[in-house]
Amino acid sequence: MIPAMIASVLILYWYWRENQPKPGEPEPGSAEALRRELADLNARLDGIRDRLARS
Repeated sequence: MIPAMIASVLILYWYWRENQPKPGEPEPGSAEALRRELADLNARLDGIRDRLARS
């Protein structure tokens, strides 16, 4: 049982480390991150709309 507890703590720590923002990246949920995500989604929507207009 102890090895399973140690393993779960290590997995949670690894997950936490992987999801930390990298240097230079905005914090998740910050205004800058939301602006970037919105710009990416708008670009994808423009591409979809262009493909549908050509069909």
